[in-house]
Amino acid sequence: MAFILPSNVEFKNYAEEKVYKYIEENLPENYVTYYNYYIDLVEFDFAILIPNKGIAIIEVKGLFSDRILEVVDRNLIRYKKGNEKTINIISPLKQVNNYRYKFVNKIKEEVGKEIKVLPFVCYPEITEKEYFGKDLDKLSPFKFTILKDNFENQESMKNKILNTFRIFKLKNSDVFNDETVIKIRKFFEPKNQIKFTEQTESKEDESIKDDQTIIYNNNNNKDNRDYYSILKSIPKNISMEKLKKLQDKLFN
Repeated sequence: MAFILPSNVEFKNYAEEKVYKYIEENLPENYVTYYNYYIDLVEFDFAILIPNKGIAIIEVKGLFSDRILEVVDRNLIRYKKGNEKTINIISPLKQVNNYRYKFVNKIKEEVGKEIKVLPFVCYPEITEKEYFGKDLDKLSPFKFTILKDNFENQESMKNKILNTFRIFKLKNSDVFNDETVIKIRKFFEPKNQIKFTEQTESKEDESIKDDQTIIYNNNNNKDNRDYYSILKSIPKNISMEKLKKLQDKLFN
């Protein structure tokens, strides 16, 4: 499960609840996510700190395609609410870009780093077909838009975000290493909490060190291996992420 704050939440709407629960249940545990926190005096929906990649800022819009009357231009959607009232919705990309600039500036000023920060618009109830059919691509490019299709399995949203980070080039950007991640976490978390989560992760890593591996030799091995079986001590509460790392270490 991903590390996401706050842990006890009163959701503003169903769309943000859907995104929160998906992130919590599906993204890797070393991704740090903040929901409805402030950057300076502006509240953002989601910010995901992705080690060695950067920060994904997500603006969530719980729109339904059959209520979208018109994408007027790159800045405006005409939308019908439940009681037939028509409202104007400002471009969500414009909103999330505002949060992005605030992140970039704060990191430059307080950390002295140029980190890749990318904006994403999320429509949890709109499919890719509806996205193009309603001209929502005029508001936000496809690679920067998370859709209903990206909630279908555990990897889809993560792959969408990582592919965009891979495609989007930023000259002279700094590596988003663990040290920088911790410095940015201090924007939002007390130091004691960060220290606690670091210690927890460290202990879990130590629980699967090689010195707990016992190799049984078999002199009659016909395939020239030095062993035929491995016994490994694994803690009961090990995460799937750590288990996958162990599997790769042993069998790849």
